[in-house]
Amino acid sequence: MSQAKNDMGAVYDVLRCDLVNLLMEHRSQGRFSRAAEGSDKARSLFLFDLTHSVADVLVAAYPKKDSKAYAAALADARTIASSVLDRGLLTSR
Repeated sequence: MSQAKNDMGAVYDVLRCDLVNLLMEHRSQGRFSRAAEGSDKARSLFLFDLTHSVADVLVAAYPKKDSKAYAAALADARTIASSVLDRGLLTSR
């Protein structure tokens, strides 16, 4: 059981790192500048969509639907998405 948890954690960490790297690349190419510099409403909608999209990808690391896993992924995704818009430092865990 402990090995399975470690494996899922490793998959999650790799997936998270890949997402962070991909989003950083897109950010460096200016692909999020319109959302970042737009109105509060545009920024909020983009942040909402990006957060849920990232959470959906992160939760895919888990073999079955798990509300606790999704809640944890959503919190992590919120941090990642906010960093994209705020040009904050995105790091791996």
